[in-house]
Amino acid sequence: MRKGGGPDQETKEQFIKRVEKNTKKSGKQLDKKAIEARFQEMDANQDGIVTREERRARVKEAPKVEKATVGPIFNTEEILDESTLDIKTLQDWHVDEVTGSTRQKLIEINVAKWWPGQDYRIPVRLIVPLEGKAKGFSITGANPYEGLMEDSRPTDFQAKLLAGGVGIVETHVKAFRQIPGKRGLEQKMMRMFMKDLNPRYTTLWIWSMTLMRATTAAYAEGDHFEKGKVAGSGSSKNGISPAVALINDERFTATCSDHAFAYYSLTRRGDREAKAKAGAANKAFFEAVKAGDIDLDPQRGKIYQRVMVGSEGGMDKMMACAFRRIGIG
Repeated sequence: MRKGGGPDQETKEQFIKRVEKNTKKSGKQLDKKAIEARFQEMDANQDGIVTREERRARVKEAPKVEKATVGPIFNTEEILDESTLDIKTLQDWHVDEVTGSTRQKLIEINVAKWWPGQDYRIPVRLIVPLEGKAKGFSITGANPYEGLMEDSRPTDFQAKLLAGGVGIVETHVKAFRQIPGKRGLEQKMMRMFMKDLNPRYTTLWIWSMTLMRATTAAYAEGDHFEKGKVAGSGSSKNGISPAVALINDERFTATCSDHAFAYYSLTRRGDREAKAKAGAANKAFFEAVKAGDIDLDPQRGKIYQRVMVGSEGGMDKMMACAFRRIGIG
């Protein structure tokens, strides 16, 4: 009689034949001596037959293997510790000189003591309405370094947020070569990473940590910010960093990441239903543009076309490219 877990009993020859068959199926190299030794160990009474009970006893006697555990990539205490921000005020709170419609402050913070002797300092611009405190804020690192040094002109969208009492936090998440004083840092980081493959020593860690520490710096300004929803946004490195922050920092409540390169989305998996929905949305959009129902700004159209791999001139060709990108048509 045969049940799950092998036959009720089997001889040495039967055991070897069964294990040989399973070994060949798995593609592993066969070691006949090892198989024979295994049979001898299981044959407790040395009668030349291994029973189901003997096999089970052998399994129970085997030493238990501890499950591998992985610690958190980020340390919450490190993220929330205001005392280690080592804030340097570059411009104190003032009414902005560009529009006169906001109050702004420019600071420099220490994101982390990345490794012994290596701090990572970055500028952060805080923006709140003229009156009262901002409740929560929108945050992004997609800002030119030089632009952060000057008072910021809110975009139309940011102006709507500010009118609703929501703040703006702008910082700098870029490749090290684009950040003053950070050239050569990537090579040092890689040397640290190769020692023990600690994910702390990666750009993704420091980019995400920049947003989370900037959030801590904003909330340290208790006279200007009160706790509320925090939403990140951006593309590429500024898409994945708020997505990582959303996972690891409970203060983050949303992200609008139009490109988050490590995110295994349904369309990236090739899910048919998701691709069909994307295709329908593309079709509706381009049909509305052709019908004149959507006034597509020429400059935005050029930008959209430029970032699409393999795109060509003309609305028809751009539409065809959009469908190709999601695997339709």
